[in-house]
Amino acid sequence: MSQRLTGKQRLSLSTKFTPKLLQEGDGRRAVMKELRRRVDLLVADTGADCYQRKVLCERAAFLTLQCETMEATVVDGEPIEEGQYTQKVNALCGLLQRLGLTKAQTMDDLSEYLKER
Repeated sequence: MSQRLTGKQRLSLSTKFTPKLLQEGDGRRAVMKELRRRVDLLVADTGADCYQRKVLCERAAFLTLQCETMEATVVDGEPIEEGQYTQKVNALCGLLQRLGLTKAQTMDDLSEYLKER
């Protein structure tokens, strides 16, 4: 559960933004390897051929990991914030709809394409 910050805590927040990029994460950690694996799968399956689609793939992979973590918490008998879980699932559904819920079709050669037409 999140807590509200008091006046003193708000004053101690940094005013300088320092980005932390996924690409700069420690690739030796299992969670980073899994996240990158899932991003690569989504990029391949959706045919993400531009920066914008790749960004959506990254967000979808991250939300998937968050949802699965919450699900594992429930299986372990611990409570979760159900509203947060629902929001994550809804956001994930929206991303997947934008990307296309089915695997992108690829043609190995022109003759296969022409046969289907």
